[in-house]
Amino acid sequence: MSASSLLRSLPPPIPKLAATRTSDPADWQNSWQSRRDGYYEQHQYFPIVISEPTTQHVLYAALCPGSVHAAHGAYDDLQFVVDRLRRARPDVAIHVRGDSGFGVPSMYKICEKNRLTYTFGISANKRLQAMAQSLLDRAVAEYERTGVKQRLFAHFAYQAGSVPRLICRGQFTRGLSNVS
Repeated sequence: MSASSLLRSLPPPIPKLAATRTSDPADWQNSWQSRRDGYYEQHQYFPIVISEPTTQHVLYAALCPGSVHAAHGAYDDLQFVVDRLRRARPDVAIHVRGDSGFGVPSMYKICEKNRLTYTFGISANKRLQAMAQSLLDRAVAEYERTGVKQRLFAHFAYQAGSVPRLICRGQFTRGLSNVS
């Protein structure tokens, strides 16, 4: 599908681009570009996919070695997609999202350079966990009061590299907590 036909099919006004990686086990360890991954303990590929989640169009997919970091080369892949979308519609506003594997300075820079809004996960650290503790405490208290799963959000001012602000999600249900 061409970029112009995709843009005609997108709901206005802001297309979203989702960058994802997925573990794809290799059939045998000598497969081209497969690598042993310590986390998954298997030989695998680690393809990148950039899609538009509302319409479920896949805009870009590439096979990558199984041991690369999630963000490895993703800025070039994102630039490739953005260039083609903007060629068809120069004024289009684009929002990019990805998990914490994509939450790295090179991805922030490419988004800011191209005037893209973005939402990336960020790996938790002790400072972020301390900042989010009151949110999690509220989620636990509300769950105990209602018995209903709680998902609360908060906004934090935060300056680490080029990440000036964070949105934090605190969840609690049946004894399980999660802050992201």
